[in-house]
Amino acid sequence: MSVERILWEEDATGLAALVRKGDVSAIELTEAAIARAEATRPEINATAETLYDAERARAKSIDRSLPLAGVPF
Repeated sequence: MSVERILWEEDATGLAALVRKGDVSAIELTEAAIARAEATRPEINATAETLYDAERARAKSIDRSLPLAGVPF
C-alpha cells in the first residue's frame, strides 16, 4: 500500500502505530502530507505559510515513544 493511501485511510492513532512498528516513517508521512497540501493549495488556499523544511527536520528527529509520533497535523 502506498504511503499516500495509508495517510488517508488510517486515523492518527493508526498512523502512530505504523510509525512505532517501523512500517512507515515519519518523514514518509510528512512528505505525503506536504504533497497533498501542495496539490490542493491552489484550489482551497488554506495554507497561509508553509513550514515544510521545519516539518521535515522534525519528522527526521521524531521520538517514536511519543503517543502520536510521526503523525502530520
